Amino acid sequence: MASKFARDRGYEEDRFELPVSENFKCAICLNVLNNPKSCRNNQHYFCFGCIGEHVENSHTCPECMDELTPATLVQPPRVLLNCILELRIKCNYSNRGCPEYIKLGSLQNHVDQCGFAPAECWNEGCGAEVNKCEKVRHETELCKFRKVECFGCGELKKEMKEMKRNQKKANKNMEEKQREMDRKMAEVSENQLRMKEGVKEALKESLDKIESIFNDSQFNSPPTEGAQASKLPVVRSPRQFGSRINHDVIIMGGRMTDEKITNSVEKFCCKEGKWIDVAPMIVPRQSASSVVLDNQVIVSGGYTDTGQSGRNEPTVSIEVLNLDQCPLKWKMSDAKLPVPAVGHQTFVYKGKLIVICECPENGNFTKESKIFEIPLTPPHASKVLCTLPEQRFLPRVYDFYKAERVNEKVFIFGGIASDTSGVLIYDLVANECLEIPGLPVPVFNMATVLWKDQIILLGGKTRVVTDRRQWLDEVTNEVIMFDTETGESEMLPVMKHKRNGCLAVLTDDVIVVMGGHYNSVEYYDFRTNTWQAFKAMKKIRYQATAVVSPL
Repeated sequence: MASKFARDRGYEEDRFELPVSENFKCAICLNVLNNPKSCRNNQHYFCFGCIGEHVENSHTCPECMDELTPATLVQPPRVLLNCILELRIKCNYSNRGCPEYIKLGSLQNHVDQCGFAPAECWNEGCGAEVNKCEKVRHETELCKFRKVECFGCGELKKEMKEMKRNQKKANKNMEEKQREMDRKMAEVSENQLRMKEGVKEALKESLDKIESIFNDSQFNSPPTEGAQASKLPVVRSPRQFGSRINHDVIIMGGRMTDEKITNSVEKFCCKEGKWIDVAPMIVPRQSASSVVLDNQVIVSGGYTDTGQSGRNEPTVSIEVLNLDQCPLKWKMSDAKLPVPAVGHQTFVYKGKLIVICECPENGNFTKESKIFEIPLTPPHASKVLCTLPEQRFLPRVYDFYKAERVNEKVFIFGGIASDTSGVLIYDLVANECLEIPGLPVPVFNMATVLWKDQIILLGGKTRVVTDRRQWLDEVTNEVIMFDTETGESEMLPVMKHKRNGCLAVLTDDVIVVMGGHYNSVEYYDFRTNTWQAFKAMKKIRYQATAVVSPL
């Protein structure tokens, strides 16, 4: 029986147009890599078929002898994959006469359409195998089983000729009618276009008059100190983006440019096209977490200012903002987090608050992360659901992880694990964890949003290896889209600015990314697949928290 991994074995080097670097060859079969995978620690590369058959019998890397299982196999760097896919290789049907050399990434498309692929003669009684490009000639001219004309074909041809003549006349009449219809439609379209231009011009004049009467001082004032400090442009016209944002965005807390933690709250009002201040929180918070439930914003945990210079402490407090209340006012909740938490993640599931956080002991954070369940109605007794298999973040360096819930599963990304490209999946129903290789690059302290069944990871820091084989953390503007169904990732267009400690929300197929070390804001529209500048916030906010208003 053929091995299930046979189709993923390496390509023989003599099929390639030019000699292939040893760096692109499998360490097992010594052929050019096919669907490459690598060991987690030392980046030894193998064909998926070769290493798949190997790990069925042995759970160690054949090169470095480190532990190796299907779960710990990782995707090689994107640059390696791109280099391999650019290699030019012979067609699979070169032995049948195909002379083409094709890029490896386009091989399958060429093979599917290659004229030298085998094809079977359809003449009854023949069944000969010929090249696809020669099939018609074989069936009509060469095949001894082909059909030949009988003595009655002459009369039949006359009838067919008459039918074609009549059909040609009918087609000509139809074409004339179609041209007449197209001419009339063009006239209608031209009239509609003139009407639209007239309406646009009238609307523009009306808007200009309104703006001249109700001139917003916000748009005439100089940029904020944060915008000057970051040297980023401040967008001044709400008409550039307001039409695509149909819900208000609320951003809370964070650390300011003076290193102080703030309790201030501002909201982007989509109707007015600008950021406005709203009621401040009771407690200043940095690295807090927020959710929305029944028109209420629930903010929990985070660092808070102790009043002592340079000393901030995590808190267990939770406060609530009722969006139906007028005027808006924050209220402390009777519910509390089970432990002081920063950089934690929260979700609402079946009327309860799910909390993923680090567990401190004697005021110090341990290497243990747990998932808790807190009822949002009295009594607020918390319950431990699960202990994660490894620590996901370290508060003193702000290497925060991020998580998103998709139905009954929670996907956890980032943290301080040695390989932050892995993805940890927690099943809320089965109450168990599974770790899979997922991301093309290690990433942490980023922002995340959920779009359909895709989780989008934005900015943060990524880990690269220096010439001395040491880890180096770099702020990035890369955007990764992770498919929760297949576990595969793809890169989206990069953001305009590199952002660390930023945050993001999704509204109407538009991702809005805010903060980090700037007060600038930008947005990504899935309809156009482009990033655009958004109106800057009033303040710089690092590691704030944000939600989309449901109203």
